[in-house]
Amino acid sequence: MVNNKQQPGVLILHAAIHALTTYLFLQTWQCWQAPVSVFALHAIIDLIKLRDSKEPVATFIADQTAHVVSLILLAWSICQIPLLTTFAGFGYMQITALAGLMATVRGSGFLVAMVTRELISKNNLELDGLKMEGSSSANWNGG
Repeated sequence: MVNNKQQPGVLILHAAIHALTTYLFLQTWQCWQAPVSVFALHAIIDLIKLRDSKEPVATFIADQTAHVVSLILLAWSICQIPLLTTFAGFGYMQITALAGLMATVRGSGFLVAMVTRELISKNNLELDGLKMEGSSSANWNGG
């Protein structure tokens, strides 16, 4: 899905999945403003990212930072306007821990893959495995 976000329908579906996930995890059904805001902000941020993707690593970091900042500002504004005074949903601690884990592990994984790809490309590296496997010059124990 990520590679096809240039297509409007795919971008809308991607943003809708984030909005629906927000609505389900928030568990406050009268607070429809949160998923609508997530939908709009996510789509706008990804649209901007698609237009400026010259430096993949820098673009990815800026994109993820924009997503996190938009969620922080949204959470702050929802609490300021009193649309959501308390979170009384099921599994608050588990949802928070899962979200943090997913953001850390998946985000880091994407970043490592992008940096590795860029290093391989810029340094003309060939990844064909060990070049001298089993030869005496590659023997690490001195024998």
